[in-house]
Amino acid sequence: MQQPFTHTLRMKYLPAPTARPRRTLLLILASLAATLGIFSLHAATEPAQNDKLVVVPHKLIADNGTYIRDSKDQRNNVWTDDPAKARDLLQAFGIDPTGKADLQQGEILAVFLNDHIAENFIQIVENKMAGSLFADYADSGIRFKMQNPGEGKKYTRLTAVIFKTTLKPVTLGIRAMIMDGISEKK
Repeated sequence: MQQPFTHTLRMKYLPAPTARPRRTLLLILASLAATLGIFSLHAATEPAQNDKLVVVPHKLIADNGTYIRDSKDQRNNVWTDDPAKARDLLQAFGIDPTGKADLQQGEILAVFLNDHIAENFIQIVENKMAGSLFADYADSGIRFKMQNPGEGKKYTRLTAVIFKTTLKPVTLGIRAMIMDGISEKK
């Protein structure tokens, strides 16, 4: 007896099913927030939690989804709060610093490196409770078929931003699919 034909339909804009349904739900919510222009999603169970996570205003300097770097490079960001180093930092990543490297007192220039090039930068968030800063990324739903970047190389989404915070960070983080990584201060 012949088996009936079955076909599973999966919508392109939803992430593939994983063993982590909670993470998938969070990615869907983050994608929805990015699509609708909502700048802050807090999974708060108590109203008092909302003042612990604060969105930090930022200025986008560069966004390159096809930046190529060494495949062994595990940094997820490089940043500086020193105005004298800002120009060199941008040039090191191939970004023209003209009119972009002028840091004011208390501002931070960060170059975020996310190996999941289908994710878009959304916002900078300050966790007042933990005293930490991190960049939020959300899955765009876009999938790429790209040429191999070459032996020992990989594609990375490079995002450069300037923002001002009252915190004196030791490290910057990334929230999304980055599991591990190194934050380097210049």
